[in-house]
Amino acid sequence: MLPVNIPFKVLLTLHAGFDVLDFTGPLEILSSARFETNNAKAFHCTVVASEELTVADQGCAIQRHMSINDALSRIAEFNILVVPGGESSGVIERKDPVLNVIRAFAGLPRELESSITRQRVLMSVCTGSLILGN
Repeated sequence: MLPVNIPFKVLLTLHAGFDVLDFTGPLEILSSARFETNNAKAFHCTVVASEELTVADQGCAIQRHMSINDALSRIAEFNILVVPGGESSGVIERKDPVLNVIRAFAGLPRELESSITRQRVLMSVCTGSLILGN
């Protein structure tokens, strides 16, 4: 059984030209989910990006919680990494530093050291899969 009071730590990556719905959809679902046994939040979401503000394809800007360097130094703390779609070819062509975060997370052991009941999950939304495929 999962620990009931410990939320899963989610790292959401952002890149220039990301799709707003690909980012806000998972964020909305994960941030509103709660453990059934005690109604505590089930997920704690953190946003990582190269720049302080990242502009979406739709023109709005989202502020990061964490820099790339901070995320890389703390990558083992996270259970889930979410990669939104939108302008994926630009990420690959520019060799966006967010790729380093994805690679570092993908290189971690699947099971977290602190718990055999939790595994890491790397997920993408829409064209975020093209970034993962690179």
